Amino acid sequence: MKKQSAVRLIPFLLVGCELTAVSTLFSQVADPTKPDRGIAPLVSYAVSEFETINPGTGNLIYQFSIAKLPPGRGGLTVGLSLNYNSTIYDASLDLEAWGNNPSVLTGRLGPSNTGGGWQYSYQYGLLEESIPLKDCSVSLYVTRFSVVFPDGGRHILQLYDQGFPNDGDGGGRYLPNGQPSCPGTPAITSGSLTYFTTDGTFIRVVLAANSFPWTTNLWTMYMPDGSRVDGFGSQASHIWDRNANCVWFNNFDPDSNQGAVQTLIGDSFGRVINLQRFGSFVDYISQTGFFETTSRLTTVAWGTTSVSRSNLYVCTVNEDECSAYGLNTNVVESICATSVGTDAVTYSFAYDDQSAPGSGRGWGELRQVALPSAGGETPATVNYTYLLAGGLRAYDALYNPVVRKEVDWQETYDGLSVAGPPDVWTYSGAGGGGQTVIVTAPDGGQT
Repeated sequence: MKKQSAVRLIPFLLVGCELTAVSTLFSQVADPTKPDRGIAPLVSYAVSEFETINPGTGNLIYQFSIAKLPPGRGGLTVGLSLNYNSTIYDASLDLEAWGNNPSVLTGRLGPSNTGGGWQYSYQYGLLEESIPLKDCSVSLYVTRFSVVFPDGGRHILQLYDQGFPNDGDGGGRYLPNGQPSCPGTPAITSGSLTYFTTDGTFIRVVLAANSFPWTTNLWTMYMPDGSRVDGFGSQASHIWDRNANCVWFNNFDPDSNQGAVQTLIGDSFGRVINLQRFGSFVDYISQTGFFETTSRLTTVAWGTTSVSRSNLYVCTVNEDECSAYGLNTNVVESICATSVGTDAVTYSFAYDDQSAPGSGRGWGELRQVALPSAGGETPATVNYTYLLAGGLRAYDALYNPVVRKEVDWQETYDGLSVAGPPDVWTYSGAGGGGQTVIVTAPDGGQT
């Protein structure tokens, strides 16, 4: 008797939650040092159960839903997900001495802290940035202030009713406490600062105006559905719906929690999601108060990639590349979900770094996903090839799109496993310029 297993038929369920993915075509402001990530309003999306390759940039996107609070009064709920975006680097720009030139525009790659690579996603936050290559000698608009959504997407905030709208880079003349970014702008020393988004998300943020660092001030974010978010600094502390039902967040660092990094997400009914890491590179995610007959535990094993390539590029006419530096990023090696009395469900991951076979060592992006299998069967794998699999310039690694995806799987005939014909998709046209990707499916059809 023949059993056939194809990836497109596998249901992606992890700890009782669906695995979904979303992608964006464009974002509101093009920042060449931070590739577009997250969900942007007023655009089209490609959504699948498995993964998404962004139709505008070629980015590979995963979203694993790890745990979720049951809906409370009025349906309020928050979940914990683990997301991946293959634009794993950000760049910092500066003027440096280079050869005989004392002032050359340079950029250095580094692991992303704005939604690239692997990130836990569960709450809203605020982000203050200095705009690259701007200081008070050339512009008064040197500070950018943004809302960060749980998916890692950034939405730039505009200060209301102060007579100084943001410039084209999203830069403003004030720090988020009302103090001027540069001399020559009058300080706002009392009352409140009101910020709003202009990209169709309809978010309003209110902070106190004073001389203290804004990260010590309570802020409130008002949503278009009547809900609101309270927080301090970059992190939220509570989410409230329009009926004052609440979900709360607590974060503990190792110094205050016996060596464990811990995040708690809970509601008014005593239901709590607990994420802990005790020194090692393994996260343990559990949930309590859910009135379940079996306990569930998800473990996330982390590792590091090593890329022996240049992380420095010089923005001359020919964009010369400099000597190699190691680029190490934190990556997920496996996700394992277990329940009492059931088999573990495990996803494993490999990356295009120095450990990759052959000469196709890239910049450390996700290269292979091994899917869960049952009864000792060979797991199906999804394999990705990127445009810069062989190297080239560090600058291009910011926008290193997927150009090929191959799904390898097994057919079982009377207990014998035989490799089935691989399914191959190709992607052409992406490279960070915003053009639409042409997708060629296994049957030759194009979209």
